Amino acid sequence: MEITKKEYIQLQELWYQSLIDDCEAIITETVFTSRWILIEGYHSLGKRILIESEKFGDLTISDIATHVAKDVGKSKRTIQRAIQFARRYPDLDELPGGKNISWHKICNNLLPTGTHKVAVPSYIRYLDGLDRKQKIEMYSKLHKEFRGLKPDEL
Repeated sequence: MEITKKEYIQLQELWYQSLIDDCEAIITETVFTSRWILIEGYHSLGKRILIESEKFGDLTISDIATHVAKDVGKSKRTIQRAIQFARRYPDLDELPGGKNISWHKICNNLLPTGTHKVAVPSYIRYLDGLDRKQKIEMYSKLHKEFRGLKPDEL
């Protein structure tokens, strides 16, 4: 039995769409797997440091993070976030976000920063007499009014 040209094209389209669907699934799973391995690694790092923290005596977690960061070649902030992550989510099954989770999202959305500072651009610093909070408020107002303009265009 011979197939028509139209049937042949339809078979090719089905085959190609199946290929594309499979490729997209492979990419999604690979990206998730790589992100998840990184998350598990930072979680293990934080847990390991917490387990050993008593052996550091009177040192604070911040001091411990400083020493560990220096000796393993990571930033103190990364080590602190790993510790904070392990404390906040002792069980990774409780971690929200599904397959769309990443270390970046954990750090920026799920872990409180505590001392987050807003950078004040240099074009705001000329406002003598204003304290940092007032300058930040002024910057926010300017940003809303002149969204998209560069500082030298103001």
